[in-house]
Amino acid sequence: RAVGDDKIVGMPIKSGYSETAIVIGRGFKGITIMAFPEGADDIPHWHQVSDRIANIQPETVDKAFHYVAALARELDS
Repeated sequence: RAVGDDKIVGMPIKSGYSETAIVIGRGFKGITIMAFPEGADDIPHWHQVSDRIANIQPETVDKAFHYVAALARELDS
């Protein structure tokens, strides 16, 4: 799936732990939306002491919002 000119692809998390595991572990369906830097296997600051609002790029949050909104509209149709 893509939003605008942005390429968005699904990929498994190769290491680490997503909070969605709690949701799935309780019998619900869940999805994690993460923004990996292009070509990277991990996300800088993820679950580290440096994982703070100052290290979040607002444009990435905006892209994620629009992607999730489009996905929700598609699932609802």
